[in-house]
Amino acid sequence: EGMENPYERLKDLTRGQRVNAARMQEFVQSLGLSPEAEARLLALTPGKYTGIADQLVDHLK
Repeated sequence: EGMENPYERLKDLTRGQRVNAARMQEFVQSLGLSPEAEARLLALTPGKYTGIADQLVDHLK
């Protein structure tokens, strides 16, 4: 889902701050996303998120 300045919004939340799971959940819930998009973001954890790593590894082979 598109939104204006997503990086800036996250930067404002995190710059110079410690962010825990509860604070990140509040942030995600404040974005006004569809329920599906919100659920996807809330389900992410550092251990589950790999981004595009699998694509990068395949590209390097």
